[in-house]
Amino acid sequence: MERKQKKVQKEEAEKHLRLQQDLKLLKTEHYLWQLYTIEKDIEKIEAELVEDRESLQQVQEENRSSDYELTAKKKEQSAFLKKITLSEKSITKKKLELDKKQPELLKLKEQISRLKSKIKSCKKEIDKKKDDHKKHLGELRRLQSDLVEVTEAIEELNEQGQDTSGKLLLADDQLQEYHRIKEDAGMKTAKLRDEKEVIEKKLNADAEAKKNLVENMQQLESRKDEISSQERELQTKLSKILHSIPKLENELTHLHEEHNKIAKERQSSGSEYQMLKQRLDEIETQLRELKADKHESERDARLKETVGRLKRLFPGVHGRMLELCRPSQKKYNLAVTVAMGKFMDAVVVEDENTGKECIKYLKEQRHPPQTFIPLQSVRVKPIIEKLRTLGGSAQLVFDVIQYPYLKVGCLLLAV
Repeated sequence: MERKQKKVQKEEAEKHLRLQQDLKLLKTEHYLWQLYTIEKDIEKIEAELVEDRESLQQVQEENRSSDYELTAKKKEQSAFLKKITLSEKSITKKKLELDKKQPELLKLKEQISRLKSKIKSCKKEIDKKKDDHKKHLGELRRLQSDLVEVTEAIEELNEQGQDTSGKLLLADDQLQEYHRIKEDAGMKTAKLRDEKEVIEKKLNADAEAKKNLVENMQQLESRKDEISSQERELQTKLSKILHSIPKLENELTHLHEEHNKIAKERQSSGSEYQMLKQRLDEIETQLRELKADKHESERDARLKETVGRLKRLFPGVHGRMLELCRPSQKKYNLAVTVAMGKFMDAVVVEDENTGKECIKYLKEQRHPPQTFIPLQSVRVKPIIEKLRTLGGSAQLVFDVIQYPYLKVGCLLLAV
């Protein structure tokens, strides 16, 4: 009977060892599968990261090209604005020149009008003088003919007198009449000669004045033609400039539209750039988290392996606190982790000697240091029952943890 019992115990022990080995293999496979999954996720995220970086680089290049195009359009716009400004200045200048020459043109027109009226009056006066001159010439010719007749009569009388007595004898009254007529004829002839000279001088002066007026009028006419030609040229330039203004305004409007379009494209590219950058940051964060999870998983696997070795080497090693107790519900995981703190990964041992041997072993094998909780040396204070009456969602950590393999004192020490 005792042999059968020992045999059964031996079989159970062997079965337990096999199950432990199987569990270890399963855990190892599970950790390897987790590592494989994490590596695949890392590769996938890195590929997505490369694609996002390429997309980001493409967007940045498009943004740079848009900036270059925007700069070129701005330069074209500034050139057109400068051209329009110069055209407006030229228009203003030409208008000012035209306005300045308008008074001069009006003045010249007034002078021409005055000169024309003066020439007209001079012509009338010359015509009048010519008529007077003709009258005086007629009277002069009449007087000259009278003088000739008188002279001929005198000569005839002288000849008759010579024929008769060699000398004309006149009576006193006839002689006086002769002298009077002769003196009167001489006075009238002298007076007519003086008037003739005066009239000729006036005619010469009027002719000279007319000549000067004609020359002045010709100069004014040429000046008028020159100003009119300049005015026509200015009007032509002004019409060309006014005709080119709508075209320049259309080009300016087109440039404004292109500028707004490029600005919208740039804004859209900026939004896409920010979105890709945010996506890149998220992927990098996920990558860091995955790397941290991978590191944590590797650390946890090494820690489990170390604790497993300690359990095989030292019978008083029970395991980690994380393995010996667990929250009653998943919603308490975070709260329990925070409450336990550094004791979450602590190794529970039977007594202090076992803990010292484990520490010595870890030092010899150059493993990371661990926290050990000896069950026999645990001294804790009793639970304060009043805390259970706080109400609401507040509960004691002790009440939300299951600890089938752990003593109450050890748990109270941890929390």
